[in-house]
Amino acid sequence: MNLRRLAVASLLSVGAAAFMWLLTPGGAVPESSPPGSAASSEGAGAVRSGAAESSPVATRPYGVEVDEGGLPPHTEPGSQLELWVSWDRPDPERPRLEKLLPVVTLDALIPAFTPGGPDAAILRVEIPQIPKLIQAERRGTLEVRLPSSRLVE
Repeated sequence: MNLRRLAVASLLSVGAAAFMWLLTPGGAVPESSPPGSAASSEGAGAVRSGAAESSPVATRPYGVEVDEGGLPPHTEPGSQLELWVSWDRPDPERPRLEKLLPVVTLDALIPAFTPGGPDAAILRVEIPQIPKLIQAERRGTLEVRLPSSRLVE
């Protein structure tokens, strides 16, 4: 039993350290533009016309637990997904189940570290949406779904 607690504590501390590393400006993963976009196809010396193009919104990776049956294991990186939240505390002004982010992009699907543990989905999330995402994760349970799937409460 003590070995299991030690393993869980170790995984939690490594996860917390990785999360804090991503939050620091020097440790964040470099932002990337979508493949085939104007930013990735231009050369270093090319001049952009700012009026004709809209700048892409900056994104960061964010890891979310994927429960069994939530996301098919064959989901390809780059897929557009939805992020839902099931609120823990009932609030009369807010539904119990709510679509939190209508569009997020899957970067990777990571298998569980421990037998029987949850898989993790690394999602590309727009930076302005991260505070709302963190609040929802603290006060509810996040669910990653394909856009066509319907949730039943």
